[in-house]
Amino acid sequence: MNPGSREMNGSDLLGLLEDDELKLAARLHVPVLITAENDRARANAAHFLHLNGVQAKGPFVSSAGRDTDDDVALRCMFEEAHGGTLFIDDIVKLTTKTQMELFALLGESLEPQSSSEAQPARVRLITGASRHFAAEHAIAAFSEPLFFRLNMIHVDLISGHLRARHPNPYIA
Repeated sequence: MNPGSREMNGSDLLGLLEDDELKLAARLHVPVLITAENDRARANAAHFLHLNGVQAKGPFVSSAGRDTDDDVALRCMFEEAHGGTLFIDDIVKLTTKTQMELFALLGESLEPQSSSEAQPARVRLITGASRHFAAEHAIAAFSEPLFFRLNMIHVDLISGHLRARHPNPYIA
């Protein structure tokens, strides 16, 4: 399948979602960035990753209809998704302040925990964007450290590619 730059229809998306590489990405507990022009395609891909991942028994929490620019709401979504998946769509629209909060929350969820400490929410984070990040990087509108933290695996439904930032995502 070579979808090129056209928007993928439902059967194209299903064909891509059945790809062995995407199934492997689902089983890895690392952040995933999904780019697709259509918000429904991004949400469906995120849900597929959740249902086929190790966190499938946990909740699937989506940012759809929620205020992601509120630090308290963002922290609440992380807590609600504990043991499952949090899908934050339209990631490029986050304010600089919210990007910093998200970066901090990701750091908390990745740190080793001792049994005597309060434990932050353990969450698989999947993010969505309607376009590639090249333009945002050029004008410095999106935090580069956060981008690299979110882009461990990139599911590109715009051009139909799956890319890991590192050949072995466990090492990335």
